[in-house]
Amino acid sequence: MNFKVHYSILKYVHSRVLDESLNVGVLAILPSHELKFYFTEDLGRIKHLYGDFKPSFLKSYLRSLSDKVNKQNHESSGLFGDAKSLDDFPTSILRLDDTSLEFGVIRQASFKNEKSLDLFIGSFIPQLVNVEKEKRHDEPYLRSLFSKRLFSNKGLENKVKRDQLIKYNSLEYKVDFQWSNGTTNLVKALSFDLSDASSISNKIAQSVGYLNHFQPLAEQNNYRFDFLVAPPRTKSVFKNFDQAIKILDDVGTNKKLIEEDKISQYSDEAVNYLLSREDI
Repeated sequence: MNFKVHYSILKYVHSRVLDESLNVGVLAILPSHELKFYFTEDLGRIKHLYGDFKPSFLKSYLRSLSDKVNKQNHESSGLFGDAKSLDDFPTSILRLDDTSLEFGVIRQASFKNEKSLDLFIGSFIPQLVNVEKEKRHDEPYLRSLFSKRLFSNKGLENKVKRDQLIKYNSLEYKVDFQWSNGTTNLVKALSFDLSDASSISNKIAQSVGYLNHFQPLAEQNNYRFDFLVAPPRTKSVFKNFDQAIKILDDVGTNKKLIEEDKISQYSDEAVNYLLSREDI
């Protein structure tokens, strides 16, 4: 059975004279009268548009709004709290003269479950904090897949190095993990869980550039670059991802591509080898 949710979009208004704004959050009122405040930590869009924008204050303010909503959930005895009606409810959370933030009009939508609500809210804003595991399978996610399986085994802490910086001809490249099994394996998370083709192109161009630059160093030191790769989940960029992987695969530098569904197997192989060697 569907349930109805009222919601209001929170906008950042950089210039009220120009009437320009970007979505940075959403306040949802559930049928149970519980409030959910979704907000983004990705403020790069705003910084890209406005050179004088300072993200630290807005990040702090968004978190303070989240705290205020959580407090109201625990303390409010009625649906509207201090507000007189549903329409002016958002202004009870954020006064109009507080900052460059303002809530839009209250709208209503119907959903089958809370997961579909989260997906709907996520369509307004990238990288929402309150949307659960429909988040991108980004680099931290890939690193956690590898490290959790690896470091759940005692005795490997000194056999695997973290956050190693390699240097060659004045260029530095940071890898996430380093371990050896005949070659020195430099493990690097590389997520393509992106929604547009240009982002995939930029990421593959950067990765190929680093690989080509460090090829002589890899040959000298018997390095192998092991990339933990996440594919996109947006169908429209599948073709771009396939092209990116082919470009990466064609680079002559010693490397191995470990797709997301093979990371557990790769981790187990590392664990079994490292545990069997007393001399490492």
